Formats: sequence, structure tokens, C-alpha cells
Amino acid sequence: MILPDLLKKELKIVFCGTAAGDASADRKAYYAGPGNKFYKILYKVGFTDRLLEPEEFETLIEYRIGLTDVAKFVHGNDNSLKPSDFDPNAFNHKIKTYQPEWVCFNG
Repeated sequence: MILPDLLKKELKIVFCGTAAGDASADRKAYYAGPGNKFYKILYKVGFTDRLLEPEEFETLIEYRIGLTDVAKFVHGNDNSLKPSDFDPNAFNHKIKTYQPEWVCFNG
């Protein structure tokens, strides 16, 4: 597994990417690529009360925000992924288990 899921019951939202990017895999943190605005946007729209760094991703659980990917065992650009890298059944199981209010796909 490249990055661990950040999931628990009673989440407001789960953000789901396709797979960790190379920079995120290197830094062992979600949305850690240069120029990625994920944490800035979360802060700007009021999901968090301060700007988080990618290495603080585990803090998102305190804001009832979860993270996962559909391809958990590979990393790279979306155009480098193969259909066999994706596990939609595992993703569906996670969502049924944790039942967040919202799921947001990005990637």
C-alpha cells in the first residue's frame, strides 16, 4: 500500500483519488505534489481552520474528512495506470463500511 486510508465512521466527506502521485508516494503524504492546491482549497472554503501541510494529512480526520484511492498499490500519473491497478470492489466496501455523508472523486 502506497498511502494508508484515512477513514472512520461519521465522516462528512471522503476524497478519493485514482492513485498517489509520485511526489505523494515519495513524501508519504496525500496531495503532496508541487503546485497541488488541495490543502489550500480546504482551508479557503472553510473545511479546515488552518492551512495544513501534506505531511499533516492525518489531521484531516479531526475535521471529519477522509482520504482514499481506488488504486492503493501503485503510484504515478493517471495515464500510467493499468485497469488492473484499480480495485473498485475494495473502494465500494470501504464506503459501505464507513458511510460518509459525501464522496468526492478527484484525479
